[in-house]
Amino acid sequence: FTLTPATGVVEANGSRTVLVTFRPHRPLALFREKVLVNVPNQKEPTYLYLYGHCFKYQVYAMPGMTFGPFGRAETRGPSAFVDALSVGIRSGANPETGEFSYPQAQQTEFSLAFGKEDRTQFLLIGASVGAAPGNFDFQIQQSDFSKYFTVEAPEAGAKPDKAAKGAVKPGELPIKVLFKYSPDEKTSLKY
Repeated sequence: FTLTPATGVVEANGSRTVLVTFRPHRPLALFREKVLVNVPNQKEPTYLYLYGHCFKYQVYAMPGMTFGPFGRAETRGPSAFVDALSVGIRSGANPETGEFSYPQAQQTEFSLAFGKEDRTQFLLIGASVGAAPGNFDFQIQQSDFSKYFTVEAPEAGAKPDKAAKGAVKPGELPIKVLFKYSPDEKTSLKY
């Protein structure tokens, strides 16, 4: 992330526009950065929380998350320099060609676990920059237990059912696709 301008002075009752640019160096499901907005004489520090995603393909799905404040522990990882190195075991280099590729950021399978009081889980579905919207299609596979589950995408107009289809527009915020578990209250499937 780069902020332009990175520093400046805002006069009393004034405002200043800051352009935030996201240019990831590799595919990764989640980039986060916490930026201190230094305001003199403030009692509590003010922070700006930035999130970014980078995927190889236009349409992506990622585990559900709530965007909001995060602490230092959630941002720790290797430095950008170390992260960009292509050395060592699992470096991403093809042993036959020697060509480097980063580990795949896009997931194709998700495991949604429902706890005792947890009846809804969600995935975020979005589309990166591109000319056309991307389509999605989620289906609950037929099984002995499929009657206890539904999927819906309210933001795309898909009602609770055994399938949810829709489109996501490039560059817009991802939408939530909800998966709901409704056990029979009179069976052992209930905690």
